[in-house]
Amino acid sequence: MIGKKIKEWLKKQGINIELNPALTFFGIITFSLGKAIGEVKINPDKWSKEQEEKIPDLIQKTVKISIEEYRQLLKEEIAGKKEEEIKSEIKNILEGYKEQIEEIVRSIKEIPILTLEEFKRRKEIQKLLEYKKFIGRKEELKELHNFLHNTHERIRLIIGAGGTGKTRLAMEFAEELEKTNEWAAYFIHPYSSFSPIPIEKKTLLILDEPSRYKDRDKLIDSVLNPPCRQVAIKLLLMDRPIFKTSIESDLKAKGVNVAVMELIKGEIVEFLKENFQGIDANTAIQIERLSKNSFIYAIYYAEYFRTIGEVGMLGDVLSARVEKYMEDIKIRTNMNIEDIRNIICLISLISPIDWIKDREYLKETLFSNHYEVLENIISVAHSGYTDILVPSGQKFAIKPDPISDYLRSELIRQKDVRNKWINLLLPYMPFRISYNIFLISRFDKEIVDEVTQILGELWIELNKAKGRTPEYFLALLLFTGDLRDLPFFDIKNAEIKNWIQSHEDLSKAFPNIELRGQLAMALGNTVNHYAKANEFQKTEESLKQLIDFHERYPDKEVREKLASVLFNVVTIYGATSQLAKMGVYLGELKNLHQTYPEKQVRQELAKALFNGGIKYGEAHRFEEMTASIEELERLHKVCIEKEVREQFCQALVNAIALYETPGEFAKIEYCLKKLKDLYSDYPLKEVRQTLAMGLLNATVGYRRGKAFDKIESCIIDLKAMYKTHPDKEVKVNLAMALDNTVSAYIEKEGECPYQHVTLLYKLRFDLPDDTSKQNRIKAIETLLETETEKMIWGEYNKGPNSLKKFIQQLKAEFRDDTEVVLLMNKVGQKLPWKVLQLIGELLSS
Repeated sequence: MIGKKIKEWLKKQGINIELNPALTFFGIITFSLGKAIGEVKINPDKWSKEQEEKIPDLIQKTVKISIEEYRQLLKEEIAGKKEEEIKSEIKNILEGYKEQIEEIVRSIKEIPILTLEEFKRRKEIQKLLEYKKFIGRKEELKELHNFLHNTHERIRLIIGAGGTGKTRLAMEFAEELEKTNEWAAYFIHPYSSFSPIPIEKKTLLILDEPSRYKDRDKLIDSVLNPPCRQVAIKLLLMDRPIFKTSIESDLKAKGVNVAVMELIKGEIVEFLKENFQGIDANTAIQIERLSKNSFIYAIYYAEYFRTIGEVGMLGDVLSARVEKYMEDIKIRTNMNIEDIRNIICLISLISPIDWIKDREYLKETLFSNHYEVLENIISVAHSGYTDILVPSGQKFAIKPDPISDYLRSELIRQKDVRNKWINLLLPYMPFRISYNIFLISRFDKEIVDEVTQILGELWIELNKAKGRTPEYFLALLLFTGDLRDLPFFDIKNAEIKNWIQSHEDLSKAFPNIELRGQLAMALGNTVNHYAKANEFQKTEESLKQLIDFHERYPDKEVREKLASVLFNVVTIYGATSQLAKMGVYLGELKNLHQTYPEKQVRQELAKALFNGGIKYGEAHRFEEMTASIEELERLHKVCIEKEVREQFCQALVNAIALYETPGEFAKIEYCLKKLKDLYSDYPLKEVRQTLAMGLLNATVGYRRGKAFDKIESCIIDLKAMYKTHPDKEVKVNLAMALDNTVSAYIEKEGECPYQHVTLLYKLRFDLPDDTSKQNRIKAIETLLETETEKMIWGEYNKGPNSLKKFIQQLKAEFRDDTEVVLLMNKVGQKLPWKVLQLIGELLSS
């Protein structure tokens, strides 16, 4: 059975095996792991500890069998065979299927998600788990559970400085989810390209440092537009406070107002008491005060205290840790300590290093002795000594964050050394250098001005220079995206032609479609920046460059960015009342969808038609507004999609609000009919909510025309919806419609139907929360008392039976005798004793 699974999986990869399946699969294992972790022993009993960790990853992610099953099958197949015979078979496998195996290995390595256990096995994470007991953060965990159960929230952002416990909190949350088995939780691999994943149960994806992740947009889009809408998928982002604004802004552009959880002070004193014997309460409090809310700093202080016997200053603590690491490397390699220090600082500047891709550039640019030191340090990290330089496959990064911040800060202070490294390596690693320099500002406030100046100089250099590696486009994305609002950034003279020429050159050397997507995003960011700054000539010039780029390379990624930018331009021209220009780019977006009727383009067109329709309506250009609504209806008929339907419904609701003069009542009725038809065809909560909003808007329009029969019709429809679906949104709209209706009747006739007053009274707390809500509630309560007094006098004058019938109806209406008694007590202050006595008898009967 196990062998059959392996055989079927290999066959899907284009390998039709005649050899034993487990042995063939072992050939793939030796090929994929051999270079990274040395020779893989044939006998499973002789696998090294590192192989024991990596082989299960490989087989469970591919064939989906357990390590125990595979180990047993492999043992059976090698039993009775000579080792040389087995090695010969494996050699034949590797030679005969080299290309297929390379492709399989590449796909295995690029799996974009990690289970909690896989994530824990990453070297940079293991440091976090040395102190195993999780302390505090109960409120934060509760808030994360609330996030999962909030149907209106897809994405949550956690921000906190390095070491405050973002990653550990996410791991603890994932562990809690594992126990309940209601949600699956996966961590996004920081170095793998993202592609949408098939999901079978409710899934939470967790991404650390979205500001550094190159496929952030792809990931977010896959969560907002999942392949399977029947299964919930949510995303948890974690980053530093300095990236909060840019992440929020990017999400807002996608229609997401993200809630932010900020990790500030953790229970550091309790953590120290739990994990460090010999640290008294006063010392723990002192460490907490110095730790900048960072558990990592607290650990370093505590370890320093145990060694030195005093708490020390942060610079001394970090310096001691780095010096110890460098001394250990010196002992292992016999290299000069100053050379080691130099190269460790260099690594912090260009971290993470991809040793496969970067070594060629590093060998070419560094002096031979510098390269030799770098190679030796990488080799030490590769061998398993990972106190600071941590491997992840063939990538190496300085971890944890506070150490890398400290090293970069030290490097920045050495102006000559810093400039030498930047000048040598900026052409090859512009994104990492720029990103890592920017991060220093969160750690060392004393050199913020210098960091700002360096970043400004880097932007000027990148803008005018030609790119040498694909990372050039990531750097453009960084500056035009995450760093766009910072004071050093000036996009006025963006050399877009230079960017495009760099793409032409680099796409030949690196035939990778991702380059086009990244350049398209940088161009899109530039267009949006000019448009928001009201620099419309530059907006149109840069937008033309993007349109031309798409015509030359009509790739899906480029097109989706173009559609998004056209939507933004339509919105901004509408907001600045340039309706002619708005119409031009709305037309561009229509043409794009006509040529490429794809979902993402259609969604951007639907949003643009909605926004454009509003602006036409506000300018009383009702023909164009109606044309936009009709276009939305056509889109929805062609492709029945939730996103288009939402825009169509909302457009009808807004049109009702804009058709407010008596002469437009027929158009209000037309829009209401469309909404009712939609609700009849799609009786969904979101359609019901928009219909309720449309009915509310109609009561406002009809009130201006004093069309009370039409107002009553709307109230009847809202009451019917409330009876069958008393959800919050319907209640709010009914309450507002009744409030509007009651006010209209009182303006016209001095009184209103009593049933409207009683229902409004019951719904008074459902009115929207604003500064006038409490006053409005009191006014409604007073109105009910006044109208009830009038009703009592009227029914009393008709006779005891009429009053009895009224009191019975009132009791049935409120379904709470206490509330009726309280109401009668208030009203009774204005009634004579004989009437009160009769009411008392009726209430008690």
